[in-house]
Amino acid sequence: MKKTLVVLLILAVAGSLFAQELKLSGDVSTGFESSWTEYSSSKALEGTNKKKVTDENARFYSYAADNDSAALRARLTGVYTNGNVSAYFRLRTKEAAGSETTPELAYFYAKAKAFNILELSAGNINNTAWNTGGENDADVGEGVGVLAQLIPISGLNVGAGIYMPKAAYRDQLAYSNFTYGIAYTAPKLVKVALSGRTAGQEFDRLDAGVSVLAINNLGFIVEALSHNINAETPAWQIDQVISYNIGKLDFGITVCEFLGNYADPDIDYFTPLGFDEPYVNTLYDGLADDGDYKLGYKFNPWVSYNLGIVVPKLSVVLGGGGINKETGRVPGDVNFFTYSINPSVLLQVAPTASVEFGFDYTNANYEYAWKSIGTTTIEHPDVTVGKTSFTVDFRYTF
Repeated sequence: MKKTLVVLLILAVAGSLFAQELKLSGDVSTGFESSWTEYSSSKALEGTNKKKVTDENARFYSYAADNDSAALRARLTGVYTNGNVSAYFRLRTKEAAGSETTPELAYFYAKAKAFNILELSAGNINNTAWNTGGENDADVGEGVGVLAQLIPISGLNVGAGIYMPKAAYRDQLAYSNFTYGIAYTAPKLVKVALSGRTAGQEFDRLDAGVSVLAINNLGFIVEALSHNINAETPAWQIDQVISYNIGKLDFGITVCEFLGNYADPDIDYFTPLGFDEPYVNTLYDGLADDGDYKLGYKFNPWVSYNLGIVVPKLSVVLGGGGINKETGRVPGDVNFFTYSINPSVLLQVAPTASVEFGFDYTNANYEYAWKSIGTTTIEHPDVTVGKTSFTVDFRYTF
């Protein structure tokens, strides 16, 4: 009996000490969206005898950048520290298109510090040391592996990692994925970062960024990335983010340029409603595979004002781009232009709970030039898509 009590006491003390070192945080959100979409053209839309088609949709919806669009979004993040050893994990819900919401372990890894200059991480790693805080995430998300980072002087981080090969090459070490990166932060001045990835036996990704820290309340970030740097004509995405805070007022603008051939599906070439949108995807048939993507662009200014429990915000987007293919089996030329207006009001009903009401109108015009196969010309109508959405989002954080 005494031994049992001693064991229970030891477990209680150990659990108490562990709990003191473990910090948990997270959020849960859900919402509702009602939308109305209109497709129109000067000619009959593909597969119909109508020049205008409408679609109404209502769904439970909670948007998050790391969760696509799900009816329920939940995240639980844990950080455990004990001296020079720490562990990190994030459990979240995930919903792919047309499937059910399922739990997903976004990352889980351990980190150890040695000699005050070396950090070793192992597991499904979430590395943020080479990010500069803009639109892009230089954490290449390779999965399970080992990462070593050297910090020889304050502010300088140099590292490399090796990650398990993809499933098809799991038994071949030569097809492992390697990452490399360097970042330097001069406090209250600037942060610069450069990182890359070798996928299999090819160097295929490069991320670079600069963040200016010299002016209080001003954010200025420039980033560039390519997911197919080894291609004959690599694609580039270049982003600039400028933001400023004056008391309760926040405003800024994000500008993105898309250059080169974006045949790599990993590249997030800006399309307002997606190439798979009904009546739109046929305009891109045979072009997206090896056509030349024209200069794409996006301007996104925003402004918000914090009134305490009420935070109104307005965001506007203007963008465009296109694909051109002059030779081959399926030549053609498509351009698009889009704009959207998104006002919203957030109500902070409690320190950890909020309700946000939003309205969004997006208009996208897809202009088709010509397309022929051999001596046969196939005509597709130009398509204009207008989508109006009303949303309400409920969020709780802890």
